Amino acid sequence: MPSHGKLVVPDGLKTLLEALGRAVVQEQPDNVHNFASTYFVDLLQFREANPTLDVNELVKLFHITRGKDSQWCII
Repeated sequence: MPSHGKLVVPDGLKTLLEALGRAVVQEQPDNVHNFASTYFVDLLQFREANPTLDVNELVKLFHITRGKDSQWCII
């Protein structure tokens, strides 16, 4: 049965999806699904190494760090 209440977007979801979207647009991967999978695996590993960062700081630092080794630095 559908809920008629207000939809609550989880904290950080918008930030994560916007960052992924910008990376996809900038990198133009042939396979977006594989790119997204790799992106989130790498981001999770980065989060494990930086557990005290909030999602905004995490994404920003992730892209700065990845920009040194990748074409898709977006910050």
